[in-house]
Parts: sequence; C-alpha cells; structure tokens
Amino acid sequence: MDEIHLLNRWNSDFYNSAVLCFTETWLNPQIHGDNTIYIPGFQTFRSDRIEETAGKTKGGGLCLYINNSWSQDVTIIYKFCDENLESLHINCKPFYSPREFSSFLLIAVYVPPQACVNKALQTLADQIMEAEAKHPGSLPIILGDFNQANLRKELPKYFQHVNCPTRGKNTLD
Repeated sequence: MDEIHLLNRWNSDFYNSAVLCFTETWLNPQIHGDNTIYIPGFQTFRSDRIEETAGKTKGGGLCLYINNSWSQDVTIIYKFCDENLESLHINCKPFYSPREFSSFLLIAVYVPPQACVNKALQTLADQIMEAEAKHPGSLPIILGDFNQANLRKELPKYFQHVNCPTRGKNTLD
C-alpha cells in the first residue's frame, strides 16, 4: 500500500484516474474494514476470495477504486467467487458522461491460472449478458486478469484495448 499511496500523492495519471482495478489482492474476510486499503479520494469496493467456494485460502480477490471526483453514485450489483472465476460488478453514474450512456457497468475479473477456462468464460459471459439486460443504458467495461482466457470466444463484441505490457513484460487485461 505504501507504493500506491506514493503514486496517489505524486503521480497525476494515478490520482486523476476515474477507476483503479486490482486483482489478486489476497484480501479475505478476516481483513475487516477498508481502512487498511484506503486510498484518499477514492471509494473502495472489494470482493474477497471465499475459501468455501474457491477451494483455496491464498491469492485471489478483487478491488475496484472509484475516484470521488468522477462518481459518488456507485452500487455493487454482484459478487461471484468459485474455483474458476472471481468477479465484482458495480454500476457507476459519473457526474458527466456521454448522453448515450446513463452509467458505467464495471466488471472486475480474475481467472486463476489453473481454472477451467471454458467454465470460467461461460460463467462470465452469462453474468455479463444478465448485467447488460438489467442495465441496458450502461456502458459495460470488463477489467482484470484473464490469464489464458479469451473473452472474445464467448462474447465476440468485446475486444481487448490493452495491448502493451502493463507489469514488467506481462500484459494484464
């Protein structure tokens, strides 16, 4: 968190970001409250790995930070965690947005490396289609770490915007 706090204080790209998405947070229900992971100027929305459904105790977890200067009308829609997929769905109504979008549907995703990719993608595609149906005026944006999974197989209208390394030599989705 020290590095994140430094970035938030000194890096304009960081503190001006509307949304920050973190995967593999390693947060769990025993880490109570958001004070531990608080970033000034941002609202915190987390989905911790659940041992009973994921079958694992370590790793996983998702966290979305929404900049208070971009939106303060944020609702958690859905959380999901099993051995193949973790997802966190939130709906944000920013202070200003293009007319054609009433809100942004942000879906944070983590597909573990050892996941059954077909099951993960089918579950995620079902979740996305259901969220799109419930929020037809929203712009859906899918963020996260898909590892070997390719969302275009299940949802061809989606495509990856990030095509350069984001962490060392790795491109995180």
